[in-house]
Amino acid sequence: MDSKRGGLTEKEMSLLRRHWKTLKQDIRMGDIVDHLIVEDVLKPATWEDLKRKYNIEKERTEEFLLLLQRKPSKCFVIFQEALRDAGYDHLADKLEVKDDRTQKKKPKPDATAVDNSFIMKTLKELCDRDKQKEIQLAAMKQDQEKTSQRFEKKLALNLQQTNEELDKLKTSLRQKEDEIEKLKQIQRQQEETNKELSEENKKLENEREQMFGELQLTKSEKDEVELKMKRQKMYEDRIVKEKEKLKKTVERQSTQLEQEMQEKKKAMDHLKRESTALELIKKEKKELQEKIEKLEDENEVLSARPYSSMTRWTLSTSRDMDSSSTTLYRRQPTGLSQSDDNNSMSQLLDQRGEIEAEIKRKQIEQKHLRRRLRELKSHAETVESQTCVVM
Repeated sequence: MDSKRGGLTEKEMSLLRRHWKTLKQDIRMGDIVDHLIVEDVLKPATWEDLKRKYNIEKERTEEFLLLLQRKPSKCFVIFQEALRDAGYDHLADKLEVKDDRTQKKKPKPDATAVDNSFIMKTLKELCDRDKQKEIQLAAMKQDQEKTSQRFEKKLALNLQQTNEELDKLKTSLRQKEDEIEKLKQIQRQQEETNKELSEENKKLENEREQMFGELQLTKSEKDEVELKMKRQKMYEDRIVKEKEKLKKTVERQSTQLEQEMQEKKKAMDHLKRESTALELIKKEKKELQEKIEKLEDENEVLSARPYSSMTRWTLSTSRDMDSSSTTLYRRQPTGLSQSDDNNSMSQLLDQRGEIEAEIKRKQIEQKHLRRRLRELKSHAETVESQTCVVM
C-alpha cells in the first residue's frame, strides 16, 4: 500500500522528483495556468502572487511544483491533463503512474493498433476540450445575462435621474427667463440714465472749454510765479550755503580761540611761576649781597685787627675781589719767641685762605645769579610782549 506524504502518494512524489529538472526547464506556466484555474487546482490570487514574486519562468514552475506536492492526488491527475491539453504529452507520459501488474512483459502491439490508440486519445482530448469550451460558453452566457440585467437596472436608474434633472433644469430655465426680463427692465432704465448723463457730459464739456480758456490765461501768470519761486529758492539755497560756511568759520575760529586761550592760560601760569621764581631769586640776591657785605666787613676787620701775641706784621691786601695775591712786610720784632710767631702766623694764613676761598665761591655764585637774572628779565620781556599781542 502506498502511504501518503504531503497530499501526494509516494509514487507521484518519486515521479515528480525524478523528472523535476525536465519539468522546470520545459513547462511554461502560461500554457497550463488556464486549465489549472478552471479545475480549481490553482487559484487566481496565488497565480498573481507567483507572477509578482518571480519574473523567471523556471522559478514560477518550481514554486508551482512545490505547491503541487501539498495538494491531493486528484490535482496531480489534473496537472497531467493540463500538460496534455497544452501539448506536453511526453511530460504527461513520464508522470503516468503504472501498476506493478501492468509492468510485466507484454507482446509488442502492431503499428496499426498504436495508431488507433493514438487517434482515440486525440478524439477524447478533442471531446474534452469541446466540453470545456461549452462549459465556458455557458458560463459566459450566464455572465452576459447578469451583466445585461445590471445594465438595464442602471439604465432605468439613469433615466429616472435624467428626468429629475430635466425637471430641475426646466424650473431653473423659468427662473432665468424671469431674471432676463428683470435685467431688460434694468437695461432700459440704464439707457435712460445714460441719455441724461450724455446731456450732462455735453454741458460739462462746454464748461470745461470755458475753464480751459481761463486756465490758458492763468498759465502765463503761473509761469511767472514759478520763475519767481525758483529765484527765491536759488537765493535761499545760496543763503543756506553761506550760513553753513559762516558756521564752519565760526566753529573753526572758536576752536582756534579756545586753543589760544588755553595757550594763554599756560603762558600766564608759566609767568606766575617765573614771577615767583624771580621774587625768590631777588630774595636770595639780597641775602647774598648782605652776606657779601658782611664778609667784606669781616675782611676789613681782619685786615685791620692787630696781633699782640706775635711779632708785628703788616698784612696788606688788594681790595679787588678777583686777585688773591698777598704781600707781607716784616717789621721789627718786639721780643717774643720765633716759634710762637710762626704758629700764630700759620693760623692767620689758614684763616685768610679760608676767607679768600669763601669770597671766591660767593663771587662765582654772584656771577651765576646775575646771569640768571638777565635770562629771567629777557624771558619776562618776551612773555610780556606775547601777552600784549594776545590782548
